Amino acid sequence: MITSLRRAPRPVLASIALALVAVAVFAARWAGPYGPPVLLWLAVPPSCAIPVMLAVRIARAAGFPRPTRVFWAHLAACAGLAGVGGVLNTVDAVGGPVLTQAMSPATVAAYAGCVVALMSGMFRLPMGSSGTGDRLRIGLDAGTVLLAAAIFMWQFQRGAGSPVVIGFTTVLMLVTVFAIAKVALAGHRYIAPGALRLFALGLLGGVLIGLSQRFIADRPDLNVGPLGIPLIMVCATAAAVVQLRSCPSDAARPAGNRRPFSVLPYLAVVAVDGLLVVTCWPYPAARMVVLAVVVLTALVMWRQLTAMRENAELVARLDHTATHDALTGLPNRALFTARLTAALADPRRPVSVALIDLDDFKTVNDTLGHGAGDVLLTTTADRLSGCLRPGDTVARLGGDEFVVLILGLDPEEAAGVARRMIASLAEPVVAEGHDLLVRASIGIAGGAGAESGELLRRADIAMYAAKHDGGGDVRGYTSGMALSGATRQPERLRSA
Repeated sequence: MITSLRRAPRPVLASIALALVAVAVFAARWAGPYGPPVLLWLAVPPSCAIPVMLAVRIARAAGFPRPTRVFWAHLAACAGLAGVGGVLNTVDAVGGPVLTQAMSPATVAAYAGCVVALMSGMFRLPMGSSGTGDRLRIGLDAGTVLLAAAIFMWQFQRGAGSPVVIGFTTVLMLVTVFAIAKVALAGHRYIAPGALRLFALGLLGGVLIGLSQRFIADRPDLNVGPLGIPLIMVCATAAAVVQLRSCPSDAARPAGNRRPFSVLPYLAVVAVDGLLVVTCWPYPAARMVVLAVVVLTALVMWRQLTAMRENAELVARLDHTATHDALTGLPNRALFTARLTAALADPRRPVSVALIDLDDFKTVNDTLGHGAGDVLLTTTADRLSGCLRPGDTVARLGGDEFVVLILGLDPEEAAGVARRMIASLAEPVVAEGHDLLVRASIGIAGGAGAESGELLRRADIAMYAAKHDGGGDVRGYTSGMALSGATRQPERLRSA
């Protein structure tokens, strides 16, 4: 653990140090009290300043997409207003004739502005939804979670403490629930993985600390605000560091594989059912009704989850059918083009394409039949797949044409992979009782500054150059091939 702390960035270490100071001063004031009351609040302004500086840096970084920069600009305002509220709260607590936990209207306004800035940033963060139905689903799920949180807040805070403190804590709790729901339901398409979760974790910890204010209501010299704010800012600082360390070009990443449903609204329903049982259990007449409600809810949830899993499996099968070749099981042209386009979007990583055409495949089909041709194609697909590295893609374009996406290698390096493919294909294939010798012509083209269609065209030209030279070999694309490839194009169309 000590080694991990030493490797942590300086802003995170400074934020942790301030939080530890706040904890130590609070503990000393609780036990003593020791020192002047203002010591309790000294860590608040600098702890807020650290994430403000980092968030402003992200908001001004041109490499990040606009939704990312707007989100972090709101978080900078949120942390800044929290610091202002902390300073005003210090004046409220120790600046009068007696120590108090009451907040002035200016302090409440600063904290409220903090909440508004955070809420605005959350609402403006794109959800990565695919349409109106998806957005409606996310909204309904988030509403379920927020309603469950509001029920718990009403149950456990009614009649306890100052109305201002209760109101502010309730709003902050709902903001926290919204942040967590946002992460769980909508993903983090424009925010680095872990950053939004860290901030939500900090808010949750701060709210739990805020709820404990009721237990020190008889200690006007104490306040949980200067304890909770630095702890929240530790998570905010760590989240900003995670965002800064992420690759800007990956900021608008796809959400990735997700469950066909979110468990969060179902957990909210389970929690409310549990609260219902606990609240009504002392009344024997209501027990059977409550238990029946809980059982019915569980059955409906089970049925819904089963239906959604079945629908997800059906959609997955349909998606696989639409993006994969039925004979070989390889990705088809559409999926390959999508992966190639995504690979070309990163200018830092070299990309090569190898276009493969089987020599004399038409002769095999005409003399031995389509059954032998299908065996030849499926065997070729298996052998090509066995030559790939993790992350590469082999696809069937149609007929006897295959294409391979080779990541991280330039055309010269990719030629070595292509020669392994030719060596693998050279082994005889047994089809319909015949030993078939497979030869292939492979053309390779690099992807520096090219679009996917142009890259495939270059690889096609190089492949036909290899076939023109006798086949069974690898050729890399050169600019001199373009003219000869264009002159052969009409001949290829006439012979097709």
